[in-house]
Amino acid sequence: MNIENGKNENYAPHRYPDEVLLGTNTLIDPDDHFHATSAGAITSKGEPIHVSFRAVPPPGVSSVYVRWTRGNRRSEPLPSVAAAHRNSILLKLRRGYNSKDLFVYTASSTGPTWLRLLPAFERNYYDDDYDTLCRKFSLHHIDLLCDGDGEEFVVAELKIEAKSRYFYGRRRRRDDDDTTPVEAALLVFRSGGPGDNWKATQPRIRHKKGQGEELTSWSTDETVPFGDSLCYVDYSRGILFVDVLSECPELRYVQLPVTIPTICPYGLKTLTGHSQVPPGRCRRLCVTDGGRTMKFVEVVTTTVFMSRGRATASALFTINVWRLRREGKSMTWEKESHMEDSELWTQQGYGDLPRVAPTCPRVSMGEPNVIYLTIDADETWVIIVVDMLTKTLRSSFRYTSKSAATPCEFSKHLHVPETS
Repeated sequence: MNIENGKNENYAPHRYPDEVLLGTNTLIDPDDHFHATSAGAITSKGEPIHVSFRAVPPPGVSSVYVRWTRGNRRSEPLPSVAAAHRNSILLKLRRGYNSKDLFVYTASSTGPTWLRLLPAFERNYYDDDYDTLCRKFSLHHIDLLCDGDGEEFVVAELKIEAKSRYFYGRRRRRDDDDTTPVEAALLVFRSGGPGDNWKATQPRIRHKKGQGEELTSWSTDETVPFGDSLCYVDYSRGILFVDVLSECPELRYVQLPVTIPTICPYGLKTLTGHSQVPPGRCRRLCVTDGGRTMKFVEVVTTTVFMSRGRATASALFTINVWRLRREGKSMTWEKESHMEDSELWTQQGYGDLPRVAPTCPRVSMGEPNVIYLTIDADETWVIIVVDMLTKTLRSSFRYTSKSAATPCEFSKHLHVPETS
């Protein structure tokens, strides 16, 4: 293994699935069991680190494995999966109070995997205005977008804050959009860019008339790559499309096709002591059909809250799937399919699984009509696969760890050598 260039010359001897469910927690692999997908690099503190990938067909959960010489810092946590897109996975390693190493782990269908440590994000102390902008970023919510060929990538972080009277230390121009009560700060690293450096900007936010106030309490729940954009989602409001591949990026706001119930605000307790489920647990924005289609799936309950662990079918629900229609610059939502609770519970194979509202819905990346749902079964999770077109339960998988998992096509790009 050549650690300096991060490449591995050992090739995988078998075919990998085109799509997997990727766990966000990495695991320790002291014996390098998955060396065929292994790649290495050097951390910012000079420590060798190797990562590898174990692909498990859905609904099983795939994982990134780590071998890392930590020296005397054994208490430091393992890297976590920050994002994944096409042939790359972004890994984040916390190195202290406000310091992080970011690695991009990339697969190639024609050669070895490789691992790259990104340069550190450094503020410019010689430019007070730019340094003020840079202080907004923490690299806590960092995201990844790969281009169509998978040869280059963009890593970005977006901050939305109440609009100030100044822009880069100067009073705003009169022609600035005063109907938007918030402003954006965008930090971008572009591979192959000039100097391989980070760049901070304050892009404009575009929205329909009267929608600006919806951004006042914006909180990003998730980020979804779509085409040339990173889509920042607030499941209580809508989506901010950011064309991060552009030299002059802009943000465009599009509403989601649902509204949040106002009877019981999130975080408050009901009279029975149960809390309302966060929107991110029952709503999901997904990209499918080879990256060409965006869908929104939601588990809607007929009660104010979802109660965990109920043994009876007292929490009725409906699964709704919407599709985003794009005509020119216009974007509209079209309801595509739905399934009632009784239609799911009577499926062959559901058996004695708990009759509760599922959570964490996700659309398959390769099959637009297939969704994944999570059933909370006491000490474990059960991931079920449902075909919304035929309204059938395809399969289920009991998952002993309660860490999150997301659809990923990294395994599709792993090299499979020809066999003689």
